[in-house]
Amino acid sequence: MELNQLDSITDVTERMQTALRGKDGAAYTTARQAEESAIEKDCAKDDPTKWRCDVISLYHGGRTALYRYRRYQDVRMVMAPDQNAAFFGGDPDNFNFPRYDLDMAFLRVYENGKPAKVDAFLPFDAAGPKEGELVFTSGNPGSTEREVPLADLEFSRNVTVPFIVDNYSALDGALCSTAGKVPRIIRKRRSGFSGLKTV
Repeated sequence: MELNQLDSITDVTERMQTALRGKDGAAYTTARQAEESAIEKDCAKDDPTKWRCDVISLYHGGRTALYRYRRYQDVRMVMAPDQNAAFFGGDPDNFNFPRYDLDMAFLRVYENGKPAKVDAFLPFDAAGPKEGELVFTSGNPGSTEREVPLADLEFSRNVTVPFIVDNYSALDGALCSTAGKVPRIIRKRRSGFSGLKTV
């Protein structure tokens, strides 16, 4: 595993526009790829194993930014919960009642065999937030799909959802009938039920 911490964002719009001025078609594409590669190479030239640099096109090409990341390639697991604690209630409860799941893990990055010392980090507050205190949370929440047209919802109700339910029902039957008492098959069956990958 590799962790990348965003270190800086630099505006490189003018440099890109200069390189692309007067070009179109294949020449434009070739020049853009060459300039992006040159910018990224210049950015990471100090130590390519330490830095990762990405040229990002924003606003349909109206602005170009260089994202520079600090690379950490020695990542170690500190804590991971038991599956029963992490997957309590399955996906429905995890989305609706996340406080009942211990669906998390701690990782630590190392440099030269020792825990890395970083200046920028989010501190852990064991006391938790106080009443009335403004709180921000990071994560990837589920979409509400509030702007989905009625026709799409009707299609999902009449076609997509019935197909998915039938498919999962068939999969459920297959998993149950083939599991037997072989440990490896039982693990795969549990993995299939929970949607997790089994190695």
